[in-house]
Amino acid sequence: EVFRSGTCRVAVHEAQMPIPVQVTVPESYAPRFAHSRAVIVRWPLARTPDGGVSHEEFEVQGKAEDAMEWVNCISQGTYVNGVHCVLLKDLPFYRGRFRLWSPSTGRVGVPSNVMVTLIEPPPTPSPNIQCGSTGVRAHLNIPLNAPHGTHDFVCRYQVAYKTAQLDSKWHYLPAQLFWHAHNSKQREKPMVETDEWGALESGLGGTTTDLTDMGTTIPAMPLVDAVGTCASELGKVFRRGALSVEVGEEDGLAVGNAYCFAIRIGDLYRFSQWSP
Repeated sequence: EVFRSGTCRVAVHEAQMPIPVQVTVPESYAPRFAHSRAVIVRWPLARTPDGGVSHEEFEVQGKAEDAMEWVNCISQGTYVNGVHCVLLKDLPFYRGRFRLWSPSTGRVGVPSNVMVTLIEPPPTPSPNIQCGSTGVRAHLNIPLNAPHGTHDFVCRYQVAYKTAQLDSKWHYLPAQLFWHAHNSKQREKPMVETDEWGALESGLGGTTTDLTDMGTTIPAMPLVDAVGTCASELGKVFRRGALSVEVGEEDGLAVGNAYCFAIRIGDLYRFSQWSP
């Protein structure tokens, strides 16, 4: 008796293979995203050679940044600003790449840029209050040394404060950007071969293309303290592992009040949860 599998179809499919791109998490999603390893992605419609829309369905696979094995992702459809996207949740890594897989043809697409799936929360700020000729000022120092290394890739922060009184409300200051240096490691793009429709070369036919540029890459951006200005250090970037923030009367502080402070940090797509 010969055991046989069901019929499966593996063939060249003449439709462009899209690449997943990350979508910024809406503020309304932020509370639940701050506690879970998840990303929102989307990809353009696959086009056929005649310019039509392909109805080929894709599943999403992911892998950790330095891993070799791809795993199927738990996905869920969602809408962001009226655009259909895909939520990838319960991911087993903090930074990784994603690609599309077509169950009907067996094709796999080019991996995406590296995405951060969770920003670890910062510790409680340590305020240093000073009163001088410029008024009251609070200097906050926040170490950025999360155990899984996600603080190395933040580029935004937001500060909130409230008076130390019962039932007082939080005041949220506008989010701010860091000034960063680019990490050269993230500019190294892997060499991959694709067929003429953007899928990884499978040996099933089709014209092969060397894909040396995998699209726009947003590099990792380690925190820096300052850029040298003296002759011996002109233009030199000094890296650091902490964030220093100054809040003053122009932000709403007043002399004579006691305040509580909180901060959250993020990359270009998401924020962490607020510090305790």
